[in-house]
Amino acid sequence: MTKDKASELGTEILSYCGRCKIPLNHLIHSVTKTGKPDRCECQTCGALHKYRNPDKPVKPRGKAGPKKEKVSIETLWKEAVAAAGENATPYAMSGNFAEGELMDHSTFGKGVVQTLINHTKIKVIFQDAEKILVQNR
Repeated sequence: MTKDKASELGTEILSYCGRCKIPLNHLIHSVTKTGKPDRCECQTCGALHKYRNPDKPVKPRGKAGPKKEKVSIETLWKEAVAAAGENATPYAMSGNFAEGELMDHSTFGKGVVQTLINHTKIKVIFQDAEKILVQNR
């Protein structure tokens, strides 16, 4: 094992800095058993990180694929109300509701039951938001 003068502790080396996003001068803090730089400190921002060869391309991080278009809660509500029909059942905590059923809440207005969480809770979509309500009480 021969140690290269460029891979000694405290020596300056060019490394890609993940914080600065460009290759910059770094100080070597540790080396591998084979004598190659392992961890280094950026002389510009002071970040301590693994040595990254500045000649190799850096893979961009993030989600792959196209971005999904967000649908507003009001649009979802309108579609659910149209599918539910005309007859709205007045909401009562003692009532028993089924998925897809249209209800009329005294505070939130018309809503459609999206899911039955358990026998005492339901998830309902209203014009402004989704709410969890109680039933069978």
